[in-house]
Amino acid sequence: MNAPENTPAAYPINLAHEVLLKSDIALCVEDVARAIVGKKPTKADIKPVAKLLKELADLGLIEMEPRAGGVPFYRLITAPTPEVCDSVQAKVSEQTEAPKPERVLTPEAEAERAQFEAEHGGGNCSCHISPPCASCSHPGNPINQEEDETAWMAAPAEDQGKPLNFGTSPELQFLAPEDYEMPPADPTLLAMANRTLSEQLDEYRGQLAHIATIAADYLPDPSDITTARAVEIMDMLIEAQKAQIESLSAGLQAKDAELLAQAKVVVDLRDRLDALTRRSLEDIDLLTGKNHKLHDEIEHLRSELASERQARQQDQADAVDVKDAAVGYLVRVTKRKPRYVTRPERARDAALAAVRAGAGRAEVLAVVPVGVARRGAEWRGSNPMGKGD
Repeated sequence: MNAPENTPAAYPINLAHEVLLKSDIALCVEDVARAIVGKKPTKADIKPVAKLLKELADLGLIEMEPRAGGVPFYRLITAPTPEVCDSVQAKVSEQTEAPKPERVLTPEAEAERAQFEAEHGGGNCSCHISPPCASCSHPGNPINQEEDETAWMAAPAEDQGKPLNFGTSPELQFLAPEDYEMPPADPTLLAMANRTLSEQLDEYRGQLAHIATIAADYLPDPSDITTARAVEIMDMLIEAQKAQIESLSAGLQAKDAELLAQAKVVVDLRDRLDALTRRSLEDIDLLTGKNHKLHDEIEHLRSELASERQARQQDQADAVDVKDAAVGYLVRVTKRKPRYVTRPERARDAALAAVRAGAGRAEVLAVVPVGVARRGAEWRGSNPMGKGD
């Protein structure tokens, strides 16, 4: 596509052309109308904007670009020359000086417009897929109707005796025009409303069929019905309805009694459950107390075990290795004289040599000093810990 020439030398032809001149992107009809009126546009605002865009399209100044959903977007192709601007301004002046009488759609065009909105909404052009599309070629398309003079007629004069319409009469409109517009129809809500009305109608039909069935049992030949007989039949029908109501009331009372008995059973079960809950809580408290007592006993036993273990470790630390206290070693072999050596390695080697030589057993005994006897009948004990008596 050709890039729009949005330069200061471009002359605005109308309001829509001025908006497109200032925009660097393509705009839809609603965007152009919003830029002109300065707020959210209504249908009354969009209609003249579409007419302005049509004038630009007739002059070959804009091009249409369909987007998602078939909504057409417009952008400028070239900037108008002063000659084109003068001709358009002259045409606009003529239309301003001699305004056309107000016109409205004919009933047939209104029906086509409603059909177009129901099928295509605001328009879903698909000419980019297979032109011309059903939306653009539909006779109810607002653009097609603008070009078709047969779709319009002069607006009828208002009837002064006709009551004012709150939604359309200017005398009664105090809000913005868009606040009086009806929202678009929601197919889901319409389906729900139709379903509800259909269900109510079926219910009424069932009631009428029931009444007709009851009345058929009492109605005689229609040719024999008199006013008194009709009153009598109505009384009979009323009595039958009263009997049916009393029967239903009795059934409801029986159901109430049954529900009351069930409620008493539920209350009794709830009381039992509360009692069991209280008993369970008491048992839990008792078990919790016992658990605390056992925990205290376990901690006491652990403390005693730690003390005993510490005492044993102390005793083992205080004990002296026999090798450290020994002053020599005695090698005793069966059927041989004991041999005294001072070093443990030599005692071990001597015991192994005796066994290899044929001895059945060789023992190595540590010699630990116990005491010393001295001349003069003196005895001095020896402590393996290195301490005196």
